[in-house]
Amino acid sequence: MTENRVIKSNIIYLERFDDWNELNIFPNPVTDILTVKSAEPQRIRKLQIYNTLGMLIKNDNLNETYHRIDVSELEPACYVLLILDSNGNQVHGGNL
Repeated sequence: MTENRVIKSNIIYLERFDDWNELNIFPNPVTDILTVKSAEPQRIRKLQIYNTLGMLIKNDNLNETYHRIDVSELEPACYVLLILDSNGNQVHGGNL
């Protein structure tokens, strides 16, 4: 896992890696449904959301081109979002 600086915000920010040109995560900011859209769904497998204490809050499998995640039950706060590939490697990370 790469080091992320957490800034209290309700805006999602994603680091972009050079070989991931076709991954979109929206809306910005999110209140109810977070959408993950990938042109290469076979390369991404999991979405994880952690609180600022490092506790895993949400762990969803991703296996579709278009995936919707309900985050409406999350309290307004800052969260860390990770997207993992099929080997468990982090391919995207940011604040939610």
